[in-house]
Amino acid sequence: MGVYAQRPILRFYDDYYAGDITLIGYFAMVAALRGHGFGSVALQLMRQRLPQQRLALEIEVLDLAAANYAQRLRRRNFYQRNGYRLTDIEYRAYGVPFVVMLSGADIGAREYHAFYDPLIQS
Repeated sequence: MGVYAQRPILRFYDDYYAGDITLIGYFAMVAALRGHGFGSVALQLMRQRLPQQRLALEIEVLDLAAANYAQRLRRRNFYQRNGYRLTDIEYRAYGVPFVVMLSGADIGAREYHAFYDPLIQS
């Protein structure tokens, strides 16, 4: 799904639903448009569109040794500014450690994996 301002795409995301859990699988902004509040507006619109859903997203675990540490930190801070909180749910995908961030009611690790594991097995 995309959000447009005239022509260029401002946001793109993939989302996956099961019950009251929605995973935001991919969220991106056109680089030239970052820092103008469009990403925050997009997340607010998503929250308004799905008010009863528990919105989950995954970010790379902060690792000082990672080549993209600064990017990981900016990403985490962006989501926290927009109402997402870190959980203790972690996993590895493609050799990279991820942690789940959440907006809405809590999700336990067992419940999240029951939702998530079938997605990656299909």
